[in-house]
Amino acid sequence: MDFFKAYLDAKKRQGFGNTQIRIASAERPHVSLSSLRGNFIEIKYKQSTIVEYAEKRYVLVKSLDYDLLISVYDVNTSRVFAFRAAKQEDMKKLLYNFLKRLKKPNLELRAIGMQNLREGYGADLLANIELAYTALKPNVRLVELDLFGNETRHIAIDTKTGSSNDVLIYDRFYKPGELTTQTSFEQFQSLVLGHPTKV
Repeated sequence: MDFFKAYLDAKKRQGFGNTQIRIASAERPHVSLSSLRGNFIEIKYKQSTIVEYAEKRYVLVKSLDYDLLISVYDVNTSRVFAFRAAKQEDMKKLLYNFLKRLKKPNLELRAIGMQNLREGYGADLLANIELAYTALKPNVRLVELDLFGNETRHIAIDTKTGSSNDVLIYDRFYKPGELTTQTSFEQFQSLVLGHPTKV
């Protein structure tokens, strides 16, 4: 199922960006950090990677707060492109490098992250979702959207299935309020100055 139209419809509604919006076909499972057994590549602010199942099982993204994870999974090759965007980024070259490795793309797009929209922040970051979807047409479906709210996310993308998992970084379930974002927007801005890098 493609949720891109549902995303566009949600953008038109009053209050969009003020509370969490999640559109997906299933709940995200939990996985403990220790169970990943080091079989992952971690990406940090402004980094991108292309990973296939034969190389590493997971793409790990810890402490998603004001930034946005764009994940593209090719069903036919168990290959994942992941990009951690901190602003509107020019991903076209990165997406082209991913696509040129694929013979018959069958792509699933996921977009996860961002704190609630605020004046001067967020609209340009959302553009990354539409840029990726448009660049990958007609071979792509938006299968998961998890945006806004005030909680930090820790995510592992499974390169075998393309699915996303909530990571228990302390190998236990979180206490009430434990995931509430502690990073200020000013701290985030100071961390993300510069240009995207690859891992």
